[in-house]
Amino acid sequence: MTATRHYPDVLLSIKPCYVEAIFSGTKRVEFRKKVLNGLFMGELLIDPVDVYLYASVPVKRIVGVCNLTPLMCDYADSLFLKYGAVGGISRQALAKYAGANKVWACEIGDAETFVQSCDPCSVFRGFVPPQNMRYCTEKEKQTLRRYCSNYDTDTEETEQYE
Repeated sequence: MTATRHYPDVLLSIKPCYVEAIFSGTKRVEFRKKVLNGLFMGELLIDPVDVYLYASVPVKRIVGVCNLTPLMCDYADSLFLKYGAVGGISRQALAKYAGANKVWACEIGDAETFVQSCDPCSVFRGFVPPQNMRYCTEKEKQTLRRYCSNYDTDTEETEQYE
């Protein structure tokens, strides 16, 4: 029997136009230069990683959650041929993003918009927006889950730092 690995939840920084495409369902594959800073160590992950979506400038808020499962790593042209119709990005934009490097295609699943978006600066002391991604502590995950629509808000209050 193979043991299931537990991968930490992450906060991923994404441009607002791509966040909107994720929630509308038109973007079902995310392209990344780095797959969660080497969490997968050369092997493809079977279980998806929970990802909190930070919509970058001008929104600057954590707006929802989804999960990502790496599919493959290749050059932009090859990935666009395979996933362009569900990638939510033009061939030119993907080529510019990737440059001459290989990029990862990751399947997006279970995208959920928060009932109320989260201003990370008012929730997490010393918050700095991630350039790419950052791991979430257990305390951060608990606080972020309170913004999900399926969370019972009557049982706990949102934690705020004073």
